[in-house]
Amino acid sequence: MAQKIPWITRRFSLDLTLGCFYHIYNRGINSETLFKEARNYSYFLDKYNQYLSPVVNTLAYCLLGNHFHLLILVKEQSENPTGTTIINNLTALKFL
Repeated sequence: MAQKIPWITRRFSLDLTLGCFYHIYNRGINSETLFKEARNYSYFLDKYNQYLSPVVNTLAYCLLGNHFHLLILVKEQSENPTGTTIINNLTALKFL
């Protein structure tokens, strides 16, 4: 049976299941531009690779000016360092 990973923030709670696919998307507040310059895209991708690549496989992504989409597969437990690392890395996504 797949293990669920709790992802808790101040506003909501989310269980991510190891070995499952997720479409993650986010939009700027009031559709404000998230990526104003080319370096903003690079910064996002650098941080994404640093924090999330160890715990998810990225199948597709699309970074648009005011929002982004990610299609990910949460790696199986044997591929992941520890449950705590997974939670910490996924929580980092909200700060990217």
